[in-house]
Amino acid sequence: MVSAGVESLCSVDKMAVVGFSETIQKLPFMFRLAKTIKQWTIQNKPDVLILVDFPGFNLRMAKRLRKFVPQIWYFITPQVWAWGSGRVATIQKYVDHCFVLFQFEKDFFDRANIPCTWMGHPLIDNLGERDSLRDSTEEKKNLVFFPGSRTS
Repeated sequence: MVSAGVESLCSVDKMAVVGFSETIQKLPFMFRLAKTIKQWTIQNKPDVLILVDFPGFNLRMAKRLRKFVPQIWYFITPQVWAWGSGRVATIQKYVDHCFVLFQFEKDFFDRANIPCTWMGHPLIDNLGERDSLRDSTEEKKNLVFFPGSRTS
């Protein structure tokens, strides 16, 4: 997105946390970042705020910034279909449009009456359909490895 001209106030690699202790260590940084984002939003009045992943932070930002931004979009939404169905109400209230990686996520948001666009997943798109990866002549087990986005 940055290479396409989107202004980013913080690189996502600086925000990545894994586990409770790492989260606690980054809290002062996250509080400063939230304040910076709010100040920037009030001063610059963007047409659209695009939230990317990181629901613990971004859903709070959506709530804080709703009155300052005409449109809030969420790319790589929280996995509410798996474990956070309570967050659906927050998304309905503060997010104008979701952009998701998987078709079943779009179906989920459609049922919740949340505007949503299925973008596809680059890894899945490059691999092709799951059935085309399977050798239909033999009974084989498949192992799929999905690397995470965080170095830690």
